[in-house]
Amino acid sequence: MLPSSFRQSTMNQPSLQVHSLSAELSHQLQHTQTLCTCRPDARAMQLTSNERKEMLLGPLLKLYVQGLDIDHNLIERVSGFKLLGVHVSNNLSWNSHVDYICARANTRLHYLKRLKQAGLPANQLTHWYISIIRPVLEYCAVVWHHGLSKNQTESIEAIQR
Repeated sequence: MLPSSFRQSTMNQPSLQVHSLSAELSHQLQHTQTLCTCRPDARAMQLTSNERKEMLLGPLLKLYVQGLDIDHNLIERVSGFKLLGVHVSNNLSWNSHVDYICARANTRLHYLKRLKQAGLPANQLTHWYISIIRPVLEYCAVVWHHGLSKNQTESIEAIQR
């Protein structure tokens, strides 16, 4: 959380606000990394440079924002990334995530069809679908389902038919 004096001093000047916010975030990240590396188990707490990423959201996409810097290493700015199995993009559309889960579910659906051709009973096919395919489609649905377009919802439901 940013100090209230910082928020008040930059509220009326958007360009100063963005630059100051970027500088403050860099400072806070540096401080956090210093705290993590000073611990006795510091080796387990260090982040490598390929683990550090930043993504701008909302109105910041339209502005020039200086990149974050930790230990004189510029953090990579990305337009999307995978966080705990959910694909997040900077425009907050769920296209990449829906495409990803549909591809994974279709691959597994292929195996379900092969099991059906092999003569597996219907109750075992249902059990396989519920335990193998449905979790892929429903993982973290609370996070992303509300933001789906009609086409995205239909593509997910087409797999479930």
